[in-house]
Amino acid sequence: MSYRIGVDVGGTFTDLMLFDEESGRYWRHKTPSTPHDPSEAVLAGIAAICQQAGIAPSQVAQIMHGTTVATNVILESKGARVGLVTTEGFKQILHLARSQTPGPLAGWMIMIKPEPPATLADTREVRERMSARGDPLTRPPEAVQRDVRYGLVSREKALNDYGVVLTDTLDIDMAATEAKRAELAAARGEIKGFDFGPPLEELLANAEAETGLPAPRKPQPVRWAMARAARRERIAQPVKQHEVTAD
Repeated sequence: MSYRIGVDVGGTFTDLMLFDEESGRYWRHKTPSTPHDPSEAVLAGIAAICQQAGIAPSQVAQIMHGTTVATNVILESKGARVGLVTTEGFKQILHLARSQTPGPLAGWMIMIKPEPPATLADTREVRERMSARGDPLTRPPEAVQRDVRYGLVSREKALNDYGVVLTDTLDIDMAATEAKRAELAAARGEIKGFDFGPPLEELLANAEAETGLPAPRKPQPVRWAMARAARRERIAQPVKQHEVTAD
């Protein structure tokens, strides 16, 4: 058996292709999709394309399946109301992205962002094993205690990583926990945010020292900005009037 079938289930049609690996022949078939149960169109299409090729479905060795139904739900915003559960500090992650990019003809390409699938009202933040900036000391002691009881975290890790002091009966010593967390925070220092690297001048100096070649020139004004200024200057100039006389 050297037959393979590929199935693509779309919102309107279900497309199938049957391929014979030995001869290289292939057959194609399109059938209306059945949104109430996509499998109905798949099974009907397999039966139809096998009949078209003159083979029995049992001769098919492999069926590969893909669908754009889920993609269409997102693109057309036709799905059910959904919520988003995200790490504390990332509640607006779906709402922040935006873009303004210099485009051709001295213009701008601006992304018109669609509404995200989950609104802010349906978004919930969860305090996880560390904060949005990577601080494990913000994890609730009760959550660390539960992890220790479930065997997910050792008492040593709870003490040294999360600053939670547990007794022999795995009860939380709150006073000792507060003192331990203060000690860990003081020893660690402030958690830095994004590291944008060294300044441009330092990068240029390092490149020249390592290669022995002159450092690249600093970025010059981009052409689109110069062209835009020149166009504005031309538009601001008065239009010359020419008289047309007949010979």
